[in-house]
Amino acid sequence: MSGHQDDLAGNGARLDGKRRLARTEQLGREANDKLTAALTSAERDQLMRLLARVATPDEPCAGA
Repeated sequence: MSGHQDDLAGNGARLDGKRRLARTEQLGREANDKLTAALTSAERDQLMRLLARVATPDEPCAGA
């Protein structure tokens, strides 16, 4: 393949990756909506705060 064709193939792969990422994010949002549907708004907010703490790398006990 020539350099130009390689560049075009790379762009196509990036576009495919972006589409896959967007689809994965959409499916994740839909799954989260279904999994948290039975929670109250306050419970959902508490869950999101707890998940954010787990995902935050600068949490005080992160190095433990």
